[in-house]
Amino acid sequence: MRWRLLLPPLGLLVLLSAALAIGVWQPWVSEERDRQLAWLEAFAAWSDRVDTALDDEDAATATACEKAYADDVGTPPSRLAAAGRVALAGCRRMRQALGAGNYETAYEWFGVRYDVLSDLTDQRTEAAKPRPSAELAAHAGPLSGTRPKVFCWADTQWVELSEEWRLVDVDDLWPIGFADRETDRIHLAPEICSPLERFFGGDYAPNLNQESLDLAAALVTLAHEAEHLRSPDASEAEVECVAIQRVRDLVREEGRSSAYEDLMTGLAWDVGYPDVPEEYRTESCHDGGPLDVRPETAVFP
Repeated sequence: MRWRLLLPPLGLLVLLSAALAIGVWQPWVSEERDRQLAWLEAFAAWSDRVDTALDDEDAATATACEKAYADDVGTPPSRLAAAGRVALAGCRRMRQALGAGNYETAYEWFGVRYDVLSDLTDQRTEAAKPRPSAELAAHAGPLSGTRPKVFCWADTQWVELSEEWRLVDVDDLWPIGFADRETDRIHLAPEICSPLERFFGGDYAPNLNQESLDLAAALVTLAHEAEHLRSPDASEAEVECVAIQRVRDLVREEGRSSAYEDLMTGLAWDVGYPDVPEEYRTESCHDGGPLDVRPETAVFP
């Protein structure tokens, strides 16, 4: 699974407004929910310790992962039982591989956290039934080289899932979209789907205002997740560089003017890109660089 844990400044005002509204009404808060979040937090802390032990070649600590799991994480709430099985199975495989001196297999442990996230997402997708968007899938497909399904989530369900992601991945950034290569699915936050669905198939074309910033951010996000499907092993920085350039393709294919291509791409590049987290930027992202998707032209991004 590859996911986007980026809140670009282009969408900040929209998300802050949503967060304020959510802060007033929290129907998902309950004792059971508290238990689930506490277990996920304990799982993440345990996983971090195992990660560190492997990085430090501390085999004794790494191979004691099952005992540490029992002591520090414990039996998961019923909804998280599958996540617990995934975690323990990964721990056992890693322990056995280290015992056999098979370090290549042992390092597969680092994918366990993502397997847990995938399970959580599959569960929530089944329960929440986010709305599929054939329109957005049609535009993502040429960029991904696949036949993806694109899902637009409702506010409450997206916040619940995001809360779990942030605990498991121990990240301060709020997710606005992610791609799952295993299922060929793109999942998008409501503040990303809304401007995209107004733009595609209509005459929505905001210009030099907050809505135009939000639309540029949404176009980058759709292209970013599509690129994750096309290049699942690429880094976030590589994917982001390509995504910003693909904004031009999305605008052009919708039949908008070259001036509007320049506007959307310019907002993404000049306003959004300088402020994204460091892991989303690279010095290789420039005209004529190794990530230039149109190297035969002077058009960049």
